[in-house]
Amino acid sequence: MAVTRASTERCKAAAYHESAHIVIACQRGLPINPKGICIDDSAWGCAYFKGAAFDIDVISTGVPEVVVALFAGGTAQSRVYNNVDVLDACISDERRIEEILVVHFPDPTMRHRMEDQLRASAGKMVDTHWEAIERVTYLSSGRSCLHRHSNDSVFS
Repeated sequence: MAVTRASTERCKAAAYHESAHIVIACQRGLPINPKGICIDDSAWGCAYFKGAAFDIDVISTGVPEVVVALFAGGTAQSRVYNNVDVLDACISDERRIEEILVVHFPDPTMRHRMEDQLRASAGKMVDTHWEAIERVTYLSSGRSCLHRHSNDSVFS
């Protein structure tokens, strides 16, 4: 299957999304993989921080830290691009968040309360660190990857 080139708007939305993941993960003290963030021509992106992958146990990382960093992507993306077409990237984040919360908060009432609190925390953190998110977005625009090892000042 051929990868089609996405619109500039979709690529920029993905850059905001992945940049917010990385900035908030750094702020929450999560280790950042040297890969940093990557966004391809189809606007598929990935932020490489501990706890983001489906195969990582978040207990050692910290449930709130990981979930807030995951929520941050969609929060930042919707702040700039608030339409359904460019919010598709949030679906895998929502699945990962649900997977984490179901395991760690089996009671539905508690789970929904935690989800609301962590989503609100992500919103506040995105607001607080918006300048850094925009800086990382700018640096990642037009690149396929923004690697940590060559941009340590951005990721610290």
